[in-house]
Amino acid sequence: MTLRQTPCTIDSVPDDVESLLRQLYQNLEQVELEPTDVRYVPFEDHLESFGPDVIAELGRDIAWSTPGSTYFLSGLRGSGKSTQLLRLQANLQSQGFAVVRLNAEDYLNIRLPINVTEFLFFLVGGIADQVETSGWLPDAGSRIWSRLRDWVQALPRRIEMQPEAKLSTGADLGFLQGEVALKASLRADESFVAQLRRFLEGRLSALVAEANEVVDELVDELRSAWPDKAGSNWKGLVVLVDSLDHIRGDDFDKVRRALVDVVDHQASSIQLHSTRTAYIVPPWLRVEGAPNRSLSNIKVRDRDKRRFQPGYETMRTILQLRCPPDTTTTDFLTEDVLDGLIHDSGGHLRDFFRLIRSATVAATADTLPLPDAAIARGRQELREGFIPLADDEISYLGRVATTHQVHLAEQHEWETLANLLDRHLVLGFQNGELWYDVHPIIADLVTESQPSST
Repeated sequence: MTLRQTPCTIDSVPDDVESLLRQLYQNLEQVELEPTDVRYVPFEDHLESFGPDVIAELGRDIAWSTPGSTYFLSGLRGSGKSTQLLRLQANLQSQGFAVVRLNAEDYLNIRLPINVTEFLFFLVGGIADQVETSGWLPDAGSRIWSRLRDWVQALPRRIEMQPEAKLSTGADLGFLQGEVALKASLRADESFVAQLRRFLEGRLSALVAEANEVVDELVDELRSAWPDKAGSNWKGLVVLVDSLDHIRGDDFDKVRRALVDVVDHQASSIQLHSTRTAYIVPPWLRVEGAPNRSLSNIKVRDRDKRRFQPGYETMRTILQLRCPPDTTTTDFLTEDVLDGLIHDSGGHLRDFFRLIRSATVAATADTLPLPDAAIARGRQELREGFIPLADDEISYLGRVATTHQVHLAEQHEWETLANLLDRHLVLGFQNGELWYDVHPIIADLVTESQPSST
């Protein structure tokens, strides 16, 4: 590769350098990759770096199970969870399963405590929507949402005793009248959700029965249409429920407890009889009696901070596949600089991309590899995105750095842990078991805060 050597300012970077930097910047954009994408790095070829192939394990569990089975998967931020879900979906579809993927954020306000009532409406309606979107049953979505609304409206009104001994039919259904759409209101109208809960209070068993009846009939329709639609043997319907790991709210403890109640304590209520269902849940949530698999970050160092070479090679491979045609990683970064960026990312793929993207934008020189000043700017931007840290966060990070675990000393630390995992200040790795460490870009702040041993 030949590049111009003419000195320049940021406004006059030569076209050949500018073009390459732009291509690299765009190629490092965080997007879901299909397993057929040329940029995709096979997970199963880098198990030393990633740990067990939990996606392959989950796929076998689902394929070998009977309808009605439920599974849980968590994924640390930057672990490639979205891409691996596409891999799981493709694998199951190749075996003859119909697979639908629901985004909880499209249907539920996950900043508020979730109740099993609206969760069942979301689950049934979301399945129908995705079956329609996939083209398998073109009218499924609108038809099923209308049926759910009609079912609620047909329920007998409760008789309530009012003052002065007057009888009235309680729980006015005005909230379901007019042009109000059930699907849209579940997510956008807190008052609507509250009224729906009140009206269905004490009727959970009826709602569960209706939900299963609707999905049973939908699966029967799919089974009949499947040979014509897909040209393969029918194996069943698999539902992947995504984005429950994004829950957050002003009262985090209430939101957390509500999610635990729905997916754990009320597990039998959301267990649809004719589907196999996998829920994507936060890494801090564990469901009793169910396999809890987790995707971790790329391991680039051991617990004792020693460099883990297979992890470095994985990161190099990933970056090489993002480089513009006819270029290599060494055209943009020297070996030492690349090693430094891998270390600073902690094996967090999204942060690795952010470091390099920031450096490409900050580059003012007319030649490659990227100059030291641009690299430093990328590091500075990533670090500034993580600070300042609260005292309780630094204290918790100190415990993680020492124990490599995420144990809670007190109940109120749930929110601290969730925030640190969400912001990927705490990273997770596989080495026989899942262990944790502090993000290296801010590790010095944690070290400085620890009391001296002398």
